[in-house]
Amino acid sequence: MTGFTMLAPFAVAAIITLGSIAATLRSALPRIAQLRAELAGCRDTQDYSFRVTSVISGWNDGTVVALPARAPIRTQRLPARQLGLRAAA
Repeated sequence: MTGFTMLAPFAVAAIITLGSIAATLRSALPRIAQLRAELAGCRDTQDYSFRVTSVISGWNDGTVVALPARAPIRTQRLPARQLGLRAAA
């Protein structure tokens, strides 16, 4: 009888834990499937372009000098999977 009274709280905790896990999976799995379907519809690459408008450099004496901007940089195609951005799409 003493063994059962010591086992009962652990059994109740295990049942509550398993019920919580089951409820979480029941609500999460459809959303995961939806996200995977959206991810499958994304492009593999994404175009980015940028222009350096000014470069600021400083020396140890505290003065800051703005260098002239160079010619615009070419657009570079980067794989979206490498950037980790496909999940955000």
